[in-house]
Amino acid sequence: MLKEILKELFEIGNYKNVLNNLRSFNIDEYYSDVVKCYALLFLDDLKGAEIISSKYEKDENFLLVKAYINFNKMNESESFEIAKKIINSNNVLDYLKLESYIIAMNSLNQLNLIEKLEEFYHEALNFALSRNLFVYKSIIDFIFYLNLNRIYEDKLSENALLRTEFELKNYGNLNYYALNLLHNATIFATQYQFDQANKRIDTAYELIKKIGSLSLLSRFFLTKYFVKVYENQIDIEDLNKALQYAHMAQNYVNISLSLNYIISYYIYKKELERAEKFLIQYEKLISQIKRESSRFLFIKAVLLSEKKNYNEALELLDRASKLAKSKYYEISLKIYKCVVLLRMGNLDLAYNLLSDLLEDQRIIYQSIERNIMEELKPLFKMYFERKERHSENFIKLMIKLGFENEFNFQNLYEYMDEFDLFRRIDKIRNKEILSRIKKKLKYQIYLFNKLKLVILDKIVYEENFDRPITAKVFKYFIINRNRFIPKEKIFEDLWPSSDYKKSSAKLHTIVSNIRRILLDEEVIRSSGGSYGFFTDERFYIDIEDFEISIKKAISISYTNPEEAISKITHAFDTYTGDLLEGDLYEEWIYLERERLKQILSQGVLLLCDLLIKKDLKNLAIAYLESSLFRNLDNRVFNMLMNLLKNYSLNDRINFWNNYVERVIR
Repeated sequence: MLKEILKELFEIGNYKNVLNNLRSFNIDEYYSDVVKCYALLFLDDLKGAEIISSKYEKDENFLLVKAYINFNKMNESESFEIAKKIINSNNVLDYLKLESYIIAMNSLNQLNLIEKLEEFYHEALNFALSRNLFVYKSIIDFIFYLNLNRIYEDKLSENALLRTEFELKNYGNLNYYALNLLHNATIFATQYQFDQANKRIDTAYELIKKIGSLSLLSRFFLTKYFVKVYENQIDIEDLNKALQYAHMAQNYVNISLSLNYIISYYIYKKELERAEKFLIQYEKLISQIKRESSRFLFIKAVLLSEKKNYNEALELLDRASKLAKSKYYEISLKIYKCVVLLRMGNLDLAYNLLSDLLEDQRIIYQSIERNIMEELKPLFKMYFERKERHSENFIKLMIKLGFENEFNFQNLYEYMDEFDLFRRIDKIRNKEILSRIKKKLKYQIYLFNKLKLVILDKIVYEENFDRPITAKVFKYFIINRNRFIPKEKIFEDLWPSSDYKKSSAKLHTIVSNIRRILLDEEVIRSSGGSYGFFTDERFYIDIEDFEISIKKAISISYTNPEEAISKITHAFDTYTGDLLEGDLYEEWIYLERERLKQILSQGVLLLCDLLIKKDLKNLAIAYLESSLFRNLDNRVFNMLMNLLKNYSLNDRINFWNNYVERVIR
């Protein structure tokens, strides 16, 4: 009975249901208190959890309450030390040790100890697998890649977060699945894919209502506000709700974020009295946690500057710079310091600071509000007039800000990166420059899940094509790439009942549109009534990367098993969903989709053989399970069943038998 309760609490995350039925469970008082304590904690009843844990002051099974509360109160160093103590103990429940690893990893990110993050990730993963807690493999993957994505915002972590979303949904962990959905919504919003962002927000909201966590509800409204900002639909009510629920949960992290957004909103609206009112709340929060916050000091400096209290603003910006956790954030603070110095009339000081900043290449990549850059225009003009030779960083920054025409740079296009060239390509009339740009063009085409095309740094989704039929033909050409296809075959596959002449005219127009999107006439070639889409080294296509990685792994599996494992795991992370899963009923995709599924199964079976030889049977089980969520293959299922039977993991056997029955039905 205890095992089932702990599973529902930690693996499924159904806190309200556990609490409501606690009296009907036949367990002793000690474990009843453990269950009640953590159900209350995860539902943000911190007082209730503290009262229960105080009965067991020296018991390490109740220590996580302290770590959790300290993290919520932004005391990450204390939280990390407590989590470490639990991790090193041999007298705690496995679930509590794993939750402590999660707190530790989140704390390491906040403490800027990134090098230790991977170490704790591997420790946590090994522990979860050694205890046959396979659900926690997906949870730990999610937490690790979430923290990596917050630091680097790289493609690898984004793909991994999408993969873990799929796994968490199927495993049924409500809490972490909801968190995953909210974070992925922010990723899609920054890529302007709002339908995907809002779909995840809606799903997360239904989950959060079921879970009942106030912290999650607060995070939901913060995410919703963030997405609306990108959609240019700012709604202060979302922030008010986020702040309200954050206070109810006593979650200082969410309170801090809510207040920061609210103050920025009222400064933007020039409602400074309202901004100051919320700043007082923010100041009280900072005094409660008894430490300075760089973001608090920054937002206070912005407000003081708006009120013309420049000297105080400068002092706060200097203090904030010393506390900044990243060089990029420090540069943002110094750029705003230039603005304050300009407002004070200290033109030379502002100029010298900007000159120093221009020595650092990272200034080019800053994301700074347009109105701030408008205020800095006098400094840019001074720099241009005073310097005989303009630095490359200065020219690139002016290009990024769209100020380049004001300074009449010679050989301007020599300094532009690919993205800047792409943005201005319609204005370029010089054939030599256009030819040079085309040689720089790079394409990334993602076909697993849904179509995504990246040209240089511009992202094009299906909905960004001029018409759905253009996207459909583009997908058809990519699937049938590097060969000529007769027009008759194209018509037969795409619109078999249409008139031949009308189809020819339609295809001609669509091909012209695709060439315009790709900025290169020669990518799609025509010959004798046939068309072909031809790729070269400029193209990255995820399904090619996936297939090449698996084939390479097969060829080296005997001579270099370590490299083979690495190749297959890379391919596995690339497979974020079925091939063009939005086009399930297109016959011309079906065979290729099934072929890639078979390659996935082949790769996973080889991976598991290699892992078993290295005595990593638990990791092999985890990959087999993850693979079955993507593709229900008999060979993979049978291999998994054999391993589970050897380990007498009857609960996992029942889960997969039920899962297969559901899928077949």
